[in-house]
Amino acid sequence: MLNNRILFTLIAVFLVIFGLSLLFLPAELQRVKDFATINVLNFQLLGGVLLALAYLNFRGRKLAYSFEFSRAILSVNLIHFLIGSILLLKFKITTPDLGQDLIYILAFYFVFALLTAVNLIFKK
Repeated sequence: MLNNRILFTLIAVFLVIFGLSLLFLPAELQRVKDFATINVLNFQLLGGVLLALAYLNFRGRKLAYSFEFSRAILSVNLIHFLIGSILLLKFKITTPDLGQDLIYILAFYFVFALLTAVNLIFKK
């Protein structure tokens, strides 16, 4: 079982990297074959949401030892990473020739969903 403070830090770092890349490199991401139909604004909006979630995790590190507050942040993280894992897996199944980059993002999402679920269920 991972300490909540460490988990929140890891999640914040991942979300900052992913959010900044969506926010500042949307045209480069749009050049990927199956992302060509997605508007640049959608990438930037998603990047902004991911940065907000990263900020929540970063600020929540100090509250990680308070069970009530950390449980709320863990719930938000679980919802985000679980839904993200399902959607990425569905996208990968329907578009198998997309490449390895999506597999890496899916792996990060799945691991964070699993770690968050374990901490949410077994941490008292």
